[in-house]
Amino acid sequence: MLMRGTTKQDSLQHTMNQQHLRLDAHTSAEKLLFTVSHITTDPLVIIANMLHSMCQFNTTLAAVATEIVTIAEEFFAIKSDAIRAVQEVSRETCNPAHPFAKFPTGNAHTFAEHSEESLTKAVQLWLDTHIHQDNIDIHIICGKPLSPIDVSAFHTLLPRFPPAQKVLYNKTSSSALPLYLDLQQGVELLISAPTTQPRLILSFAVDVTDIAAHDVALLLFILNYPPLTALPQQLIEHGLVKQYHVDTGLQVNHTLEVNVNIALSELGLRQYQRIARLWLGFLGSQHTQPIADIIIHQLDVAMAWRECFSDDVAIPWAQWFEHLPNPLKPQTTQYSDHGIRSLLAQCHLGQMRVLLLAPEPLLPEYTGTIMRTRWYETQYQSRPFVLLPTIADPLLNDFSFDLFVLNRFIARLPMLESQAIAQNDSPRQHLSSAHHDVYHEYVSGTDKPIVEVFLALEYIRPDAPSIIAKRIWVSGIEDKLNILRYPLTMIGGNIKIYPNQTGLTLSVASPRPLLIPLLTEVLALIQEPLLLIGNFTSLHQQHLQNIAQRRPLTAYQAAFSQLSETLCRQPTFYEYEQMEAIHALDLQQVAAYHEGFFAACYGEALIYGNLSDQERAQINTLIRTLTRVPKPTLNTAIHQPSERVLVT
Repeated sequence: MLMRGTTKQDSLQHTMNQQHLRLDAHTSAEKLLFTVSHITTDPLVIIANMLHSMCQFNTTLAAVATEIVTIAEEFFAIKSDAIRAVQEVSRETCNPAHPFAKFPTGNAHTFAEHSEESLTKAVQLWLDTHIHQDNIDIHIICGKPLSPIDVSAFHTLLPRFPPAQKVLYNKTSSSALPLYLDLQQGVELLISAPTTQPRLILSFAVDVTDIAAHDVALLLFILNYPPLTALPQQLIEHGLVKQYHVDTGLQVNHTLEVNVNIALSELGLRQYQRIARLWLGFLGSQHTQPIADIIIHQLDVAMAWRECFSDDVAIPWAQWFEHLPNPLKPQTTQYSDHGIRSLLAQCHLGQMRVLLLAPEPLLPEYTGTIMRTRWYETQYQSRPFVLLPTIADPLLNDFSFDLFVLNRFIARLPMLESQAIAQNDSPRQHLSSAHHDVYHEYVSGTDKPIVEVFLALEYIRPDAPSIIAKRIWVSGIEDKLNILRYPLTMIGGNIKIYPNQTGLTLSVASPRPLLIPLLTEVLALIQEPLLLIGNFTSLHQQHLQNIAQRRPLTAYQAAFSQLSETLCRQPTFYEYEQMEAIHALDLQQVAAYHEGFFAACYGEALIYGNLSDQERAQINTLIRTLTRVPKPTLNTAIHQPSERVLVT
């Protein structure tokens, strides 16, 4: 009602809209959080106006009656809301003694227990009890220094706590109980919901005792904006995941939910257990990695979170600021990597709940009991989440397979457990030279083998012009491949090319009789001189426009951009010298970069399918003639062992 107002009082939302401000409100069982953004005037005046409106608010019978009708309408709409269904299932599968399990959703089913008169009195009592000087925290986050704030000025706007009601206000509650019992962890919940977007949610309950808010902010940043070569981005690139985000969920006493919310493609839905396995491996490897000083420094600069982050990240971060004993000072905060290492170390199977949300026909078959939530009547099933070993994993571990190949190979192809390996046929073959490796995973019964080719240069930090040049010539190669792609698709094949930081990955799938001729033609095609590209100007302009659209508009966005570039191990595009060089790129420079790449690359290839020794030898010859320089040693390789195989 504070947000909507009454017939006699303007709503907070209306008041903020008049000042061209954005107001968000978030509630929980214990807390009410208001967030105001897009502030261009004195924030102290805005805070004073908000406090004045809240203190002067009087609940009316008509307002309560209107709100009941509004919430009842929302309730019936919520029945088809997939995310709300997830919340209800989470509530019913948590510790039954915890307040969250008993917390009323505020929907239609609770109103029948109260009269409008009793609800009006209860709401007014809540306002009178909780809006006072001792029960408010104010955090101002902005990009310029503020004058010292006279807190007493705000106190004059708020009533003192009535001594007779102190017994009603108690910060210590039964929420100290654990949110999830041990037996409720390590499970997967298959939730049937009317949604066109299947989702996989990996929910970790982590202990945040002695962990600062900015450590959680750093965790969210690193997981939401990983390097382009990291597993989360690769899963998106390869069509298993449409998008994902990591945020914080419920916070109960010293326990916090960290949720990895993944929007699955149709292919990813069939492979959701593998995706969960790869994410577990990714998280398990990260807590041993060094956190570069430059990342810590740049995060200090980017502390104006409303300028830098999306709401999915900013709102949880804002909630975390409430728990700081003193206002956070961006320029003086000392970071350590203890907090983030501690958080990541807790993201393991024993503290994870897997929630798979999809229409019933798309959910995995399961013969267990079908349960229904009390109010939404959402069907769900619960079972232990088990990570079964696969045939492919030992192969990848034996050869420390590259991360690009690992993600695309193991997560995209059908379950290897269901494939029978013919006797007397070796399931694994490894051919190599000083310049290349070829791995063959033999699976009988496959009539469309797939060859993955990964080519790279010895890692040297690239400059912005060389990155844009590579993107242009890869786009040119894409245009060439389109000539082959259409007829190949008609017979069930496919060709894909993926640029990355140091090179490119090529994927060719074809009926077996055509595989060798097609691969030969594709490898020859990508090496052809690019001076024949007729659309260089349009490609060049397209990349310039992309850079301009992403150009940061504020100092804080610039800091965020610099941090993102640092995490991706890429240069900053927006420096004057870099932009001048990018504008000056011509076709000859791009062609020279393309020629230089194929004169100095090393490579790896993976063959999946049923091929003879002769066919494997032909592919080995093609890759050997394509590569030119020795493979890097482990201590100088692009991907260190910890980055190569993240599945344990």
